[in-house]
Amino acid sequence: MLSTDVRCAPPLQRHKRHAILDGFERNKQTFTMGKGKELFGHYNDLAKEKGPGTKESAYAGILFQALLMVGERRTFELLEEADEQGKKLKLQYPDSSKKGEAPSGIVLE
Repeated sequence: MLSTDVRCAPPLQRHKRHAILDGFERNKQTFTMGKGKELFGHYNDLAKEKGPGTKESAYAGILFQALLMVGERRTFELLEEADEQGKKLKLQYPDSSKKGEAPSGIVLE
């Protein structure tokens, strides 16, 4: 005989509701970062296709550096902004930078 204990139902329902809401938040985040993420993948695919030492490879390196410096979300936002304005991301260096010094920021150019 099956038990129909009602006390077990609310936690299961609550768990399902949270799972659905969590999924919605993930989908919402994916949607907002979708275009930037696609652009990031596109430029990396181009770099792989063209190979090392090409402009495409150098730009993919800039995008990866941006990812490390400002994080995924901000990099994708900047990529979307650059795409809308017909620009590219560029590493910014301090005015008094010496050869080999780390970049200080990311700008659109």
